[in-house]
Amino acid sequence: MKLMPEICWRLGSLAFGLYAAAHYLDQRTGQDWRRFDWVTPCGPMSQRPVVQWLASQIPPEHQVLATDSFIAMHALAVQGVGGALLPKYMGLDERLRPVAPVPPEDAGQLWLLTHAKLRHTRRIQAFMQHLAESIRGAAWLAGLKRLTGEPATGSRPSPARRPARPGRSNR
Repeated sequence: MKLMPEICWRLGSLAFGLYAAAHYLDQRTGQDWRRFDWVTPCGPMSQRPVVQWLASQIPPEHQVLATDSFIAMHALAVQGVGGALLPKYMGLDERLRPVAPVPPEDAGQLWLLTHAKLRHTRRIQAFMQHLAESIRGAAWLAGLKRLTGEPATGSRPSPARRPARPGRSNR
């Protein structure tokens, strides 16, 4: 399947880290991080290379809870349930501390998508461009390796109104 630039824009690589609550780490001074309790990703997230790397590092008995949501993993880590693999921007939370580095080649990809039938709509194009520029320029996205700002195929959707196909509207 060939993706068109108006449908799919690659925004960058999203780096990950291992984090735990400060109070959780204070109770485990000197302990190997592989022996901490861990909140691990499950479902489709478990197929990511970074998740498979983490699973290879920690014994199953220390994988105490699994979820398919980074938001849930973040909340559980903050509460002190265990460590969690999180995008680095989520690890900026002052209640969390870094535990160990993650191999840089295990970064995830951040994409911006729209429905194919909406790709020629001016307001969708304008919104996508605005959102892409906002995300690329956001200071809170520490760990996002910024790209050149180009869509997946290297061209930008034109802000000019394109002629409607017969029987269709551009709105």
